[in-house]
Amino acid sequence: MKHSRHWSSSTSGSRYDQHEYCYAAGHRRDLSLPGRKRLWHPGPHIKPVRTPQNDSNNLASTTLHLHTPPSINRRSPTATMSTDSTAANMVARMRRFVIEIQQNGNFDLIDELTHPDFFDHTTAPGQSPHRDGVHAIMRYLHSTISDIKIEIIHSISDGKIVATTKVLRGKQVGDIFGKQATDKMVEMRIADFLTSEDGKFKDHWATISAVQDL
Repeated sequence: MKHSRHWSSSTSGSRYDQHEYCYAAGHRRDLSLPGRKRLWHPGPHIKPVRTPQNDSNNLASTTLHLHTPPSINRRSPTATMSTDSTAANMVARMRRFVIEIQQNGNFDLIDELTHPDFFDHTTAPGQSPHRDGVHAIMRYLHSTISDIKIEIIHSISDGKIVATTKVLRGKQVGDIFGKQATDKMVEMRIADFLTSEDGKFKDHWATISAVQDL
């Protein structure tokens, strides 16, 4: 059960209120009332707040304000489970695309994982932004860099967009992006952002570093 403890203070710096949130249950435990039984209780809560006219040691003179737990506590469990499932599926699909297509060169999977209306918003001049452009750039990549290995640094999703950062390494055997072949190990750092529709990637944005010798 996840707890988060929060301290509040007045303008003078003295502590007047302490409470804990239980994010798993959506409840709050009030620790600010000395001598009272400390219980978890849901919903809006009364929170003591000191004002200049209040006596700092007299709870009876303390102004009371409604305090509502963070909105995350009011999310529907069903909606949360649905979003989490969609996000997990997007991350799994992205990892499959990176490892099986970009790293291993299984180009037959491109049509399976990309939408018929796929559109790349960050293509290079002369490159098709559509699905055929994905085929072209993947073949170009594998014709210029051999023994490709890709390290996925981060891959996260909110259920609408999946964001991935990765490092591609391999042996440069051909000219790529204006860099002449060296027969040496090189690396590129890449960040991808993709939307999904009908279980397939549809819109794509990316940033790519220069090809660096190792």
